[in-house]
Amino acid sequence: MKIKITKSISLLFALFTAFVILFYACKKDKPEEPTPDTTPVADFTADTTIIIAGDTVNFTDLSTNTPTSWSWDFGDVGTSSLQNPSHTYTTAGAYTVSLTASNAYGSDLMIKNSYITVSNQTPTKTLMEGVWEVTEAYDSSGTDILDTLKVLKKIPPFFHLSSDGTVISTAGPMILYIVYNQTFLGKLSLITSTIDQIFNYFGLNFNGAEFFIATGVVDRFTLEMKLEGIAGTSTLKDILTIFGIQLEFLETVVYHKYKNVKVSFGSTNNVMVWEFDNQTIAEYNTKDQFGNYVIWKGWSINKFSKCKFVLTKKTKSIQDLVNDLK
Repeated sequence: MKIKITKSISLLFALFTAFVILFYACKKDKPEEPTPDTTPVADFTADTTIIIAGDTVNFTDLSTNTPTSWSWDFGDVGTSSLQNPSHTYTTAGAYTVSLTASNAYGSDLMIKNSYITVSNQTPTKTLMEGVWEVTEAYDSSGTDILDTLKVLKKIPPFFHLSSDGTVISTAGPMILYIVYNQTFLGKLSLITSTIDQIFNYFGLNFNGAEFFIATGVVDRFTLEMKLEGIAGTSTLKDILTIFGIQLEFLETVVYHKYKNVKVSFGSTNNVMVWEFDNQTIAEYNTKDQFGNYVIWKGWSINKFSKCKFVLTKKTKSIQDLVNDLK
């Protein structure tokens, strides 16, 4: 019996050994699985694509599959091997930019035709920046309305447009005219007796605002003017009451936004023209307790004045200009 058991174990061992040898022989003959394709897929973006000659563009590599080298062609004989390069364009034109992204598995090329536009002209926003005085004002029929806008101690509308898009101004009466149109003229005597309490220019409580404009050379912008009372008073409500605003819409701050205001300049860029025309769109808002805009329905957005303003650039600050009028 012992001999039979020993023979059985030997047989099983031999079979197991043969199986192992056969398994590894088959595995060796089996072709290897192909390596996944890890060739880079090239892609990139730029922080701006419309610039003025002399400006710098910052490029960002968006390639996938882990490239290890980069070859940029900026279209003006400029090149770079950095992953995220910057490049300064000095001559006007439209430039095609390409990126070749490579690694040990291969390379890929991304070409963006006419990707960067370089102009010799100064951006409209840059031209708008600075201190301006409204020196001419006309209604839709061409009638001069400048004196109407000086209802407060003969102070003309001044604007200071900053590079960050903020605005301070003495344009409270001008904005009231734009919003309320002929109603403003009909209530002029009542407004004159009240308005000094709201637009305290000699106390330097100027009106806050913002302006928004696309990059490059454009001919339209957005102006948002904030009409507000002096802190702790209800004087703006008094003005709104003069215009017959319903009680539920009386507010201490109203944001009047005008989109697509036309802007143009004289030959020396020291004269700027704003036109509130048929392409201009109005939006009126207040803000809730979270700072979110809420539509203000106290006055129709379709009743604003179609008018034209000519502004002349000044070298003094608004504060100095107002003080000069004392």
